[in-house]
Amino acid sequence: MRAGREHRGGGRPASRRGTLHAATLSYTVEHLSPMPSERGHEQLDHTADLCLRFWAPTQSELLVEAARALTEVLTGGRELVARASRYVRVEALDAEDRLVQWLNELLIIATLEGVLFVDAELTLANDGVLEAELEVTHDPGAIIVEPKSVTYHALELGRRGAGWVGQVVIDM
Repeated sequence: MRAGREHRGGGRPASRRGTLHAATLSYTVEHLSPMPSERGHEQLDHTADLCLRFWAPTQSELLVEAARALTEVLTGGRELVARASRYVRVEALDAEDRLVQWLNELLIIATLEGVLFVDAELTLANDGVLEAELEVTHDPGAIIVEPKSVTYHALELGRRGAGWVGQVVIDM
């Protein structure tokens, strides 16, 4: 059962509508429904907050897909063109913390500076460190909603089949 806007890999968004019951959010990664494509993301209904689920073949690609999902939320799905690059380093306690810290870093850059994520090359270290060379655009006018933060509530991250799946809740 999927809900909201789904984005499949290749940088081209696709729409899909449905419903997801809030009880599903408490499931572990093993209980999430099968992924419809090799990589992608979708918005899930979640009380007053927004739940995002994303998937990709590798953990690095999953983090990039999660960032695409966040940018889609910020801009309402507006197509963006990278016009600059930017280095980002995130230090975290573990892989789950790295996911939340990564998305919050991108959220801070977007809301404070109007700099939006387009794509990235990531390097992940076992100690929770993420280093990224971001492709970005400066377009504060593209931001139509400013979430408060990415939370640890209902956080999921793990391997599923041949790939990775993750889920975060954004405090709106």
